[in-house]
Amino acid sequence: MALYPELFRLPVRVRQLLLGLSIAIIVAASMRPGKAGGTPPWTLDFTLNLGHQFLYGFFTLCALLRLHPRAPLHRQTWIAMLGLVFVMGVLDEWNQSRVGERGVGFFDVISDCLGCFHILVLTRWFSEPRRLGPSLRLMAGLAVLGLGWNLFLVESGTDIPIPFLD
Repeated sequence: MALYPELFRLPVRVRQLLLGLSIAIIVAASMRPGKAGGTPPWTLDFTLNLGHQFLYGFFTLCALLRLHPRAPLHRQTWIAMLGLVFVMGVLDEWNQSRVGERGVGFFDVISDCLGCFHILVLTRWFSEPRRLGPSLRLMAGLAVLGLGWNLFLVESGTDIPIPFLD
């Protein structure tokens, strides 16, 4: 049994509500004011940075659920979703540049796109019936990629500024 198409058994209203909820969560997180007085503790910084991947991954899944069950199998869907998340990520950073004490950087946009990429890979994979072993290896690989990127972000402490937002 393919897992992803089974999600389309959810009523259309529920899928619409989930998409609206995902957008509302992103907007609320973007409007959250920062804390003055230096950098947050390592664990908080790690968690907040990882949140980019989860929030935009959740948005991607909800947006895909408004499309066709076979949408993740098409290259156009991948291009459109990654483009949409990139634009949303830049707008999120622009909004954060207007909110007090918030950092703005290009690596956050990359984290947003990485969350989208994770969901695109998983929905494509689970659009067909799959065995458990390869599925677990794929999910472990994606987890290592996401956590590794996040660890790099937190440990490097640097970011590429977005020129028109400085």
